[in-house]
Amino acid sequence: MLSLNPFVNPTELRQTILSMRTLPFDKIKVTGKSLACIFLTRFCAVGCPFCFYKSKPAWRKRHIEDQFSDEGLQNFLQFTQEANLGYILVSGGGEPMNQRQHILQMVAGAKADRIVLVTSGSWAKNPLAAEKYVADIAQAMARRSQPLTVVVRLSISEGHVAKIGYHPALNLFKIFREKYKGDQYLKLQVKTFYDDPTLEKILEQCPQATLESQHIDLESDNSVLIKKIPKQKRLMFDNGYNFIVGYSKIFNSGLRPDLRDLSQFDEGIAIFNKDLRDSEDYNPSLVFGLQGEIGVDWSINYNGDICTWQNQVRDNYMNLYEDDFQTIYEASVNDPITYSFLEKGNLYRESIVAEVNERAVLRMRAIGLRDTSGTIIFEEEKTRLYFAIRVLQDYIEEQKITQEDIASWPKELRRVVALNRQALMAAYHQSHFSIISQQKRRPFVEQEWLDLFRLIRLEHYDLPPGQLQEALNFYNSQASWKIMNLYDNLGEEGDIERRLTERLMHIKPLKRFESVDTKKYQEEALCS
Repeated sequence: MLSLNPFVNPTELRQTILSMRTLPFDKIKVTGKSLACIFLTRFCAVGCPFCFYKSKPAWRKRHIEDQFSDEGLQNFLQFTQEANLGYILVSGGGEPMNQRQHILQMVAGAKADRIVLVTSGSWAKNPLAAEKYVADIAQAMARRSQPLTVVVRLSISEGHVAKIGYHPALNLFKIFREKYKGDQYLKLQVKTFYDDPTLEKILEQCPQATLESQHIDLESDNSVLIKKIPKQKRLMFDNGYNFIVGYSKIFNSGLRPDLRDLSQFDEGIAIFNKDLRDSEDYNPSLVFGLQGEIGVDWSINYNGDICTWQNQVRDNYMNLYEDDFQTIYEASVNDPITYSFLEKGNLYRESIVAEVNERAVLRMRAIGLRDTSGTIIFEEEKTRLYFAIRVLQDYIEEQKITQEDIASWPKELRRVVALNRQALMAAYHQSHFSIISQQKRRPFVEQEWLDLFRLIRLEHYDLPPGQLQEALNFYNSQASWKIMNLYDNLGEEGDIERRLTERLMHIKPLKRFESVDTKKYQEEALCS
């Protein structure tokens, strides 16, 4: 039996909503090609300072939570057979080109029109090894029954060359200029940042190349669907070979912004908002064809978790290790949180959340991680439920959900959606359920609590009066490192960036692990 205030235990009503079909109306018609961005691994030897994977993860040789297994890759290839993909972006995360066999299998077997391989180029420091790898990609393309465009998109920046030098870029320029000038399907592309001088320094050692002075703003990089580049030029070679150089801003993301000083985030939030407007049209989970056709933008994490882009909701995400395309699609379009983001986009999501939790919106913008913005804004279960209820109320007002539909709902859900907005907001704020309540439900881990206190100190969450002291008392009753108030010494931070990344990116609980030793199974599953 649910409490009269649904936010006292928000998980109950949220699970009720997820277990039934509350959105009975016809959904967006997917009429065009879709896109999938996949992270194959979280491991990278470069470690650029602007990357949100700032802390190098601990190496675990065979671990399903860190990178795709052979099984996971085969499941992704099956996903591509059903998802009508026009574009696959293989990105990081980690360095995807280190997963050589998976890259070659994807090139040979994925059903798509275009694959873009985002890379630091660390694998191309040796010219012979680089030439062999590119030749292997070309051979994998040749084995296909249907043509496929493959783009090796080289990231060039001060952060990259500080670790790997200029040789990877120079080697790849030479390989493509000499070996693939006439290849219409295998292409090179460069991605760099505004005001970063690295590309110009590399070109000083490459007299065969000239960078065009004129640039083009917000033009797509392909003819399959619209994938805008903020600014692009062309790099021209003396033999006629040329390719796109794309420019963008650095997002300067980080998991520990200090929200006590909001002025320091003005520039970062402006970049975040500009990207949403210019590159995403405020609707990151959809992509559009050149004639306006609609497709879905899928995001696939290195642990197999899959959601629509910027739209991961922690209590309703799917995983390629156990969910097929149809299951993933149905779970997405039948969740009010996920579907409303598909249909109405980012501005709608932020406006509804801000009715009760402006701090969640600010936290999402200040952290600046587009990939995981859904997880961040809906980290608090209470906010997640409020948003789902408000979506249902809006669809009722729009008459997409009828009174006949509502009549079949459980009594508790009917009562809650009938509340006016002021009463719903009042119930939200009267409930003392918070991020502290969520942490108490987890097995006690001292370091997790200390990290949470660090984030509370940075004002990442709103807490009901008195709850912080209750949390400190609860922590001290079980911990070895005692603290009297929030501004006490919280001990050594250690590798906090890694811990916060794992806190944000943890794998969906998989049914296969329910009755076995998880780590043992994970390691055995990858020993192929």
